[in-house]
Formats: sequence, structure tokens, C-alpha cells
Amino acid sequence: MITDYKADIKKYNEIIKQNPDDPKAYYNRGLSKHYLGDYKGAIKDVSKAINLDPTYADSFNNRGVAKYKLGDYKGAVEDLNKAKELNPDKAEKINLVLKIIKNK
Repeated sequence: MITDYKADIKKYNEIIKQNPDDPKAYYNRGLSKHYLGDYKGAIKDVSKAINLDPTYADSFNNRGVAKYKLGDYKGAVEDLNKAKELNPDKAEKINLVLKIIKNK
């Protein structure tokens, strides 16, 4: 399945216009930007999602990965540790990413 992330971004732009306090819309738009390689844009959107809902572990996880992609290893580790704290069920997967970062 091929996803049209640019179309998804437009869809989430409309959702955000209708409901600017919807953290999932910012998260999903950020995820689409991430898949397009716009890591700075992804961080901006996911940070907004975190401001609106600081308990959603996936936001911290994805922001951490975007920071890693941009070379911000310290910021990536902080976000990934927070994701692990919020969702211990994903600790094993997160630890694999943290191990990669620590080997940089």
C-alpha cells in the first residue's frame, strides 16, 4: 500500500483548522512529515501534540526518532526515555533504538 503523505498533511491541516486542540491531528500530521523526511516539521507538530497531551507515549517516541535523524542524540534519548516511562510495554523496542543511539 502506498500512502500519499502530502494528501494526508492537507487532510490534517483541515482537521486542525476545525479543532486546533486535537493532539492526534498534530501527531498524525507530524508522522506524515516524518515519513516525507521533514524531521524539523515533524518535531514541531509532535511537540504541539505533546503540549496538548503529555501522556501520549508515541508522541515522545516519534519526536525522539526525528531528533535522532537530525543528530540531536541527547534530545532523542530524553524523549525515548520518556516514551518508555509512559509506555513500559514498548520498553524492549525503545531500548533497541536507544542502543543504536548510544553506539553513535
